[in-house]
Amino acid sequence: MAGIFGIFRLDGGAVDGAEMASMAGALKHRGPDGIETLNWGEVAMGHCALHTTPESLHEILPWRDSLSGLAITADARIDNRKQLASDLGIHAAETAALGDSQLILRAYGKWGEACVEHLLGDFAFAIWDENQRKLFLARDHAGCKPLYYHCGEGLLVFASSAKAVARVSGVGASLNEARIADYLTELLEGGDHTCTFYNEVFRLPPAHAASFGTSGLRLTHYWQLEKTRQLTLSSDEEYLEAFTEIYSE
Repeated sequence: MAGIFGIFRLDGGAVDGAEMASMAGALKHRGPDGIETLNWGEVAMGHCALHTTPESLHEILPWRDSLSGLAITADARIDNRKQLASDLGIHAAETAALGDSQLILRAYGKWGEACVEHLLGDFAFAIWDENQRKLFLARDHAGCKPLYYHCGEGLLVFASSAKAVARVSGVGASLNEARIADYLTELLEGGDHTCTFYNEVFRLPPAHAASFGTSGLRLTHYWQLEKTRQLTLSSDEEYLEAFTEIYSE
């Protein structure tokens, strides 16, 4: 897995490059193919590269589109690239040259925060929306890609590990003894999808997105498994066809 990290200081204070370097140090095992950062003063993003798909070989992350004012860092593998590109009106020849992060950013440009409803795959990403002055975070349906954050007064820190988040001054790193007990007691493990070993750092749950700006932090549960819906078809062949379609997706 690759790694992502970043800081947004809503009060307008400049992000300290030393703090970004410290976060990168905590995630360096995720970046054997290089670590890069971008800093726009109050916002900074970083990426630890691990090339796992042909498209990722040509990705430059973090990446900023100066025309739209959008920037992204992502640990993502998008599985419905062809369908997503078609919905976005992108030609096949252009799609082949686009990384998954570029498709995510274009999806955000078209659908805004609802872009997550159009994505299939494993992903954790952060988008800086300069025009709305907000940071948008999202995690995939099953939570395959990790994403941690700290939200304080005028401060949001995110990363692919809780340890990296805790390295930023103002976050704090006091041990969460309840989480330790949860980890040591198998019957309780996994009951809380938000807590971490630090009281001040939280997990973004699977199938959730978060938006942080002048109105504070807002969490959105964008998908959940339908447990009770029943499907009635007329033959075994139709059941097999329906199962194959859903399982493939």
